[in-house]
Amino acid sequence: RARQGIALQVLLGTNEPTLTQQVISTIEAVVGRRIQVLTATGWDTFAEQACSQPNDLIFVAPHQLNAGPAGVNALEKGLQMLRSITTSSPAWVIVLIEKEQLATWKQRLKDSGADAVIGLPFAPNALAEAIKPLAPLQR
Repeated sequence: RARQGIALQVLLGTNEPTLTQQVISTIEAVVGRRIQVLTATGWDTFAEQACSQPNDLIFVAPHQLNAGPAGVNALEKGLQMLRSITTSSPAWVIVLIEKEQLATWKQRLKDSGADAVIGLPFAPNALAEAIKPLAPLQR
C-alpha cells in the first residue's frame, strides 16, 4: 500500500479529542507517511467501521465510546468487540485503557485479539513502541 501511495488507514474509537490528536501525532511520527483517520465515538459506529472498512491500524478506548448498553461494562464489551474485529479484519489493534485497569484486563484483551494494550494516560514513547512493528511495512 505504501508503494502505491495509499495512505495508512487508521480507525480511532474514542470520544476524547485530546486523545485523538495525541494518537494521530504519534502515528505520523512513527510511520513517516500520510495517514487517513476515521473516528468513531459510539459503539455501533465503531463496530461497523472496524469490521467493514479496510483499516491498517485500529485504536479503541472502550471506556470512551458513547452509548454503550446500560449496565454493560465497557471492557467486557471491548472483549466481545475484539473477537469480532480480529475475525473480520487483519488490522493491528491497540486498546487504550486506564492504567489502574491494566493488571486485571491486559491479558484478557490480548487473548481476545488486541496486539497491544496501553495504559492511559500514555507516554508517547509507549504508543510509538506499540506501533513500531508497522513502520517498516509502511515506508
